[in-house]
Amino acid sequence: MKLKDMIYAVRQSVQTMDAFTANLYLDEQIVDLINEKIEVFVKQEYFKNKIQLPTGEFEITKEGLYNLQTLIVIDDITDTYTNDFILNLSETNENYTFKFLISVEASIDNLTLDSPVRIVPHDKLTELLRNPFRTTSILSPLGTIQNNELKIYVKNRFIVNSLKVTYIKEPSYFDALSLQSILDSESDLPEHVHSQIVNMVVQSILEKNESPRYQQNVNENILNK
Repeated sequence: MKLKDMIYAVRQSVQTMDAFTANLYLDEQIVDLINEKIEVFVKQEYFKNKIQLPTGEFEITKEGLYNLQTLIVIDDITDTYTNDFILNLSETNENYTFKFLISVEASIDNLTLDSPVRIVPHDKLTELLRNPFRTTSILSPLGTIQNNELKIYVKNRFIVNSLKVTYIKEPSYFDALSLQSILDSESDLPEHVHSQIVNMVVQSILEKNESPRYQQNVNENILNK
């Protein structure tokens, strides 16, 4: 669905429910709401598909992210690392910015183990590294993420030959200031969810309009008593 079609669909839906409200919004304001709901939608889809494992860790699969399939990026990074190293996920692919991590796999030493990296909170890292039973290991290397930086801890215990990082890229947003030149542009979300974004925008517009009306009715009722 092109941006102009999304704007039109929003106006038609709001017009059906509340003709007065439909005329209150400029196209640029509708585009701002579309951007807002795209961000909300991506967050909702990511977090609702996280599954807690018996170990207490969370896992998410590509299959579970059907509604975000066009945002999933897999980067294979082949190199040899013998010390702690930092990988800036936004730089692994110049076209994309990292938003949510799905999984990280590391190929260790000369073995194709594809050991999944344990991503842990940064404030827990020191404690885990000191714990001989939970520290970074060849079968379960530790890693942390801060902003777009992924840091894998190897501590000279083993050699990481390569990484496969699967993540959700930052979705593209529409520039309301250049509206006329982007009306034929499309969201990079899958086509089948565009209508959901439209519905979220319509609901937001109607709710924002209903709230002041509700407060006005309350005030009028108080004055009439």
